[in-house]
Amino acid sequence: MWKEWRRELAERREGTWRLMNRQRVAAFIRLYLLALVYRENAYRYPGEEKGAAKVLNEALVRRVIPFIYKNRVWTMDDTLWPISLKQFQGLNEHLADNLPKVHAGHQWQNIINYYREIVRELEEWKRLERLEREAMEAYEHCMAM
Repeated sequence: MWKEWRRELAERREGTWRLMNRQRVAAFIRLYLLALVYRENAYRYPGEEKGAAKVLNEALVRRVIPFIYKNRVWTMDDTLWPISLKQFQGLNEHLADNLPKVHAGHQWQNIINYYREIVRELEEWKRLERLEREAMEAYEHCMAM
């Protein structure tokens, strides 16, 4: 009876994380950064900080980073990315400063490379759009004469 009850509790705890999606990951990252980076209003009592930090870091390492790693999509449509570029930058800065082992891990390094390529592609698209716009302006200027 006791073992069955503990198993059900463990399944429920796991069940809260089973259906990860972009919105849940974004909410977790926001909570994570608010609780661990901006600590002014994070905890009611001083003793909560260590326990909460441990739980949040464990969830980040075991659930969120693997979700981001598995759901990378090579597209310029930011709605299909696992997290936004702004969320990635905030989380990357925090990991580099406070959790260097996680930051140096294989999955996070691949995520860094993914977003680095995304940024490079976005800059290239902006450059090409600017060149196209300048060419159209030059063409219109020549046609107006």
